[in-house]
Amino acid sequence: MTPKARFQSTVASLIDARAAVVVALHGGRSERHAREYAIQRFYLVAVRSFEAFLEDQLHGPATKRVKWASRNLNGVRVRCSNRLLEHRAEIVKEIILGGKEYADYLPYERTEKMSELLLIGGRPFNLLSGSDRETLRRCQRVRNYIAHRSDFALSKFVSAYKNVKPLRVSKPTPIHYLDDQIRAGISMFEHDLSQMAAISNFLS
Repeated sequence: MTPKARFQSTVASLIDARAAVVVALHGGRSERHAREYAIQRFYLVAVRSFEAFLEDQLHGPATKRVKWASRNLNGVRVRCSNRLLEHRAEIVKEIILGGKEYADYLPYERTEKMSELLLIGGRPFNLLSGSDRETLRRCQRVRNYIAHRSDFALSKFVSAYKNVKPLRVSKPTPIHYLDDQIRAGISMFEHDLSQMAAISNFLS
C-alpha cells in the first residue's frame, strides 16, 4: 500500500468512527464527555498519521522506492529529482535526522527544509499552496491544544479558529472547533481530515 493509500484509508476510517460515536453517544453528561474525548483522540490520530505520511512520502522519492509523476502546474512541467547520488535508505535517514533521534514533520516548514536536502528545489514539497500550508498550520495548532492545554497553545488555537470561523464562545475548547460546521452538514473535523487527504494527493 502506498503512503497516500494508507493515509487516506485512515482518514476514511476516522470519519466513519466519528459518525458512529456521534450516533452512539448523545445522551447524558458521561456520554457527552466520552464522545468529546473520542473525537479529540481521532483528530490526534489523523494529524499523527499525516506526519507519518509526510515521512514515508519524503523517503520514497529520496530512496527511489517511489516515483513522483511529473505534472503540469500553472502551465509549467514540474518534476521531482534526487539532489544526491546516494539513495540508500539508511543514509537518507541519517541525512533527515541530522544527528537527532527523531525528525518532526510539522510545522510543515520542517518537511520542506528536509526535502531541500534530498530533492532538487525541494519539489514537490515546496510547491504546496498557501491555503494548504494554512490548513496544516491550523491542524497542527488544534492538535497542539488538544495535547497541551497551555495558554500559549490556546492563543494559537484561537487564532487559527478565528481564521476560518467566527467564535461561538469566548473561550472555545477543541470540541467546539471539531463540532463546528464549515458548511451545512460538514464539521471542521471532517473538513480538516478531507483537506489533509487532498494534500496527500498533491504530494503523491
